[in-house]
Amino acid sequence: DGAGATAGFVRPTALTPAKGAIGVHVYDGLVIGASYAATDRILLSTTLAPTLLGDGFLGLFAAKAQVLRRGGWRLAVHGVGYIDGAGDSGIAGALGVAVTYCLDFDCRSHASLYGGLGHASATAGSQLLAGSLVVQLARRVKLLVEADSAFLGEAHNGDSSAFLLGYGVRLAWPFLGVDVGLVMPLSAERLMASETESSLG
Repeated sequence: DGAGATAGFVRPTALTPAKGAIGVHVYDGLVIGASYAATDRILLSTTLAPTLLGDGFLGLFAAKAQVLRRGGWRLAVHGVGYIDGAGDSGIAGALGVAVTYCLDFDCRSHASLYGGLGHASATAGSQLLAGSLVVQLARRVKLLVEADSAFLGEAHNGDSSAFLLGYGVRLAWPFLGVDVGLVMPLSAERLMASETESSLG
């Protein structure tokens, strides 16, 4: 299905590549990662990213196991651990479940839900909830839409109604995938403020 087929913008889907598949992922030229499919249903990955303050690196280690494949449905368990190279936040992790429904025979178009729990050594736990939609528009072009309730973490300053919205296109070849799009934080307060400004204008 081409590179990048196992994820939306940010959160994973329940899809896994063929056994032995190796991937290299680069985000914005700063974040680099690699993945390896140990079996047709188990995907291992690691990512290295600079911290927001630029004083170290954040290491991410993840594993996804597809536990159900029936008809158009896929179900996977996903675990991830984070290590802060700057030493300020210590260790964090998350455990979640992804459900994907294939919208066509080859699962080139699919809809997914992701839910889980996250925990950091210096903060309270957080609930993770995301939904994504991937629709094939042409042979090498796909539409991507994703909403994520907990991606920005404390950047929402406790606003539990805030979420991250991403949309764009994926250009997919067998050995190369390129995502082009926009990602923006939204909240109920911002949406209400925008509606108020529109009505006043």
